[in-house]
Amino acid sequence: MSLFDVLVGVHAVGGSVALLAGPIPMVAAKGGPLHRRAGSLYAAAMLITAVSALFLAVTVSNVLLLVIAVFSFFLVFTGTRALARRRGQPIGFLDQLVPWTALL
Repeated sequence: MSLFDVLVGVHAVGGSVALLAGPIPMVAAKGGPLHRRAGSLYAAAMLITAVSALFLAVTVSNVLLLVIAVFSFFLVFTGTRALARRRGQPIGFLDQLVPWTALL
């Protein structure tokens, strides 16, 4: 089994978990334990999916998939950081690096 096959498997599992966990925070009571747990699971699964997609897109030299992977990672990262900022965390180095890197 090649590294590419492993990445495809990780990508598929991460995407499936995100697909199943994503609707739960939408219907659960905002701020409740189910909402928070499912939202964290969704964010982690999307992060795994986006990072594996970055490597897969580079491996097959597909620019469209690379743009989708970067955009997906950017959205998950900024959503997670926005929540952390609401809880009082200061703006960090990555908060400034990720948007500029995604733009490039």
